[in-house]
Amino acid sequence: MKRVILALVVGGAIFGTVYGFAAMLDVTTSTAASGTGSVVKCGDVTGTTFLLVGETVSNGTGGDDYVSGTATDIVHVQAVNIETTASCNDQNAYVAVKNAAGTTLATGSCTISGDGTPGSGPADDGLGWLEAATADNVPGCTALLNGTPNIGDIAFLTVTMT
Repeated sequence: MKRVILALVVGGAIFGTVYGFAAMLDVTTSTAASGTGSVVKCGDVTGTTFLLVGETVSNGTGGDDYVSGTATDIVHVQAVNIETTASCNDQNAYVAVKNAAGTTLATGSCTISGDGTPGSGPADDGLGWLEAATADNVPGCTALLNGTPNIGDIAFLTVTMT
């Protein structure tokens, strides 16, 4: 009986974890967004956006970034946009995209840019909640990955700032 209860508890925990991650991952016509976390170096990561193969990041008004292009492959990720706070301006961000076992699938890096005021300098390179526009940009950067992992294999994103 104890084994059955343990199996149900473990199964429920695994289901809850997978369901929670799936609820956090929002796949739209051209981007996939995920959650937030603390970065001890300068502030918090307030959001991330996975850019799919075929999408590009362009500069708009005041140099602020936005997503352009059309995804040509909706199952593979080529870059990660990091959103953070103005206290992280000029910090180097190193990202690692990992699977559920913790194995690194791809890595990339970029330098945080932004003062939190879209349209002014330094340019805010965090995409904000409306990835295709510059009006809601926040400090951040886009790290091109050294591979194109399948979005279904991504379970974790780690960000290290220096």
